[in-house]
Amino acid sequence: MDQKGLEEINSILGGLVGQPCLGVYFSYGDELRIDFGDRIIQIGTGQAGFTSGSWILGTRASYWELAPHGEPVTPPEHSDSREYRVVVQVVVDTVVAHARLISKGLILEVTFSNDYILRVYPDPDAAEDDICDWELFTPDKKILEVGPHDHWTLSDATKPMSKRD
Repeated sequence: MDQKGLEEINSILGGLVGQPCLGVYFSYGDELRIDFGDRIIQIGTGQAGFTSGSWILGTRASYWELAPHGEPVTPPEHSDSREYRVVVQVVVDTVVAHARLISKGLILEVTFSNDYILRVYPDPDAAEDDICDWELFTPDKKILEVGPHDHWTLSDATKPMSKRD
């Protein structure tokens, strides 16, 4: 990834700083989802009462860990799933203190006000046409998709996805 791309991604991630963590969830395939920012109530068929954050971070084809004070917590694939789902809730009701994409290894790092750190590691063996490592929905209805490898896109989240997606 070139320096300009890294700076643009880190500028977008900077918008997470100061945002409250509203909830941590696991979606299809045990992908991690974290809602930040303002609570948004979804209105529509089948979604009445469903809330999300104005920012939504989702892991995709990647490995991630949540670490208190830099000490790794057992990742989901090496622990009892129910126990880990409770442990990750420790960041709920905290605030994002720092968020960045580390140039060496393209690791996403989000630090919370309680000193827990979320790191999302890309899959080095992913095919060039694989799904992204992680995605971030922003309040201005954009979606930032990073990975595989040094690929990234910022697109309008309200428009239909292409056939590649």
